[in-house]
Amino acid sequence: MEKLAEKLSKTGYNADYNSERNVMTVSEKNITVYPEKDSYIVRFRFEEQDFEQSVGDYAILCDFLKDILSGIINFSRFDDCNIRMNGWKIRKKSRKLSLVHKIFDFILAVGLIIYSVPLIITPPFFVDFSSIECLMECTPIVVGLGGLVLAVSLIHHALTKNPLHIGGIVMYGLGVNLSWFAVCMLMITYGDIYEDTTSDIIELTVLFTLILTIGILFIVLGLRFDKATQKSYPVFLRRLPVLPPQEDIRRIVDAVAEKMQKETILIKPNVEKNPTIFNSKFGGVPYWDLSKSYPVDSCGNKMQMLAQFNLEEVPENEKLPQKGMLQFFINVDAVECTVVWHEKIDILIKASAMQELEIPHNNNYFEGECGIDFEKIVFPIICHNQESSNIMRSIAKELGITLDETLEFYELTDNHEKFSYVDSDASYLLGNPYFINYDDINPDNYDTLLLQIDSIQNEKFSIYDDCGITYFFINSQKLSDNKFDDIFIGYDTY
Repeated sequence: MEKLAEKLSKTGYNADYNSERNVMTVSEKNITVYPEKDSYIVRFRFEEQDFEQSVGDYAILCDFLKDILSGIINFSRFDDCNIRMNGWKIRKKSRKLSLVHKIFDFILAVGLIIYSVPLIITPPFFVDFSSIECLMECTPIVVGLGGLVLAVSLIHHALTKNPLHIGGIVMYGLGVNLSWFAVCMLMITYGDIYEDTTSDIIELTVLFTLILTIGILFIVLGLRFDKATQKSYPVFLRRLPVLPPQEDIRRIVDAVAEKMQKETILIKPNVEKNPTIFNSKFGGVPYWDLSKSYPVDSCGNKMQMLAQFNLEEVPENEKLPQKGMLQFFINVDAVECTVVWHEKIDILIKASAMQELEIPHNNNYFEGECGIDFEKIVFPIICHNQESSNIMRSIAKELGITLDETLEFYELTDNHEKFSYVDSDASYLLGNPYFINYDDINPDNYDTLLLQIDSIQNEKFSIYDDCGITYFFINSQKLSDNKFDDIFIGYDTY
């Protein structure tokens, strides 16, 4: 970046490079540039707010800065937290040729040179330059020059930091060949002028001039292929939050976590277990009270049991019933759900009786059967939604900490030195839902998470093939009354 700072300074911009921090600053637009892993971060200010954009590599960085400073890239306000960046053509990272590819280019170049040099050197020794036919006899020179141009291009392609894309190479090579072919044919036409009529010469001239024009056009398009295929898309950038000191972040996050933590029953799949119809499990043949009607979907088809929980196996808690069987059924498309609570379990019911019900066992979303272990914890996962942001503001006010009005709670946790998310690969009863996309999925009247199931994949059971999380929400009052007839099912994808 030191060379880039020198280059910008020479072109009239006030650019400085700090070698200790490896950071470049440009006074215009308050730009700061620093490397991060395999890319560069460009941070700049717009209307008293800071924004940043990651760019792929050094070549893209140079283009990006040039476009910002020249005004090609411009910004407009979208809302309080976001701006729209217009005019930036999305560029791919520079392609790096492999050693084999470079060697191949050099071999082709050497072959073209060996082929072309004799074509250039030989004609002058036998061409009669006093005759107009010398034009026709000098066509090998043009062919040789075309070959040398391609040879030099191949060497440049092997050595350059930004080699042409294969599409550009094809266009460029075709353009060179069409151009020397057209020039040769024009030379032959005028070198053989005594045997052609005027009309023939005009027609041939027009034809080969057209071919020459097409060849030159292909050369230009080949050289500009990458730029020609770049398209400008608007990019939306979110402002960088104005964060309080780390000590204040820690105090707020810890207080929010303490206020939001809830009693949670962690569900652990156990492939060593061989559950019966009376045990807690994922999938398989369910327990069912034969005196009740088996649940069906809106089309009248029997639903599949996703999970069942023998509540005597579940750790004691304050919200779920203490006995019976709690079951979750879904239809084949996993868009309808039914939750059933059997207040008593009839241990005299036999598995063979369940099989006679012809209950579906597998579908496109999950298959197999797996036993379950439970662990009661106070789940330290934090729900990133409007509720958490509201609690954050309330706590910050109590602590006397001033926060940016547009700050969201997840931006605090993302910048908390010691805060880390619990692995989202978790299924559990009760607690806070883990929203992958920081969005609320459940409507307001379904205010309690009853069950969350993340994607599961093991030798006995699989669900959703590692694509997201399924949530079952219930109204808190209905849960208190042990009424499970109104459940909301929601999904969030990775």
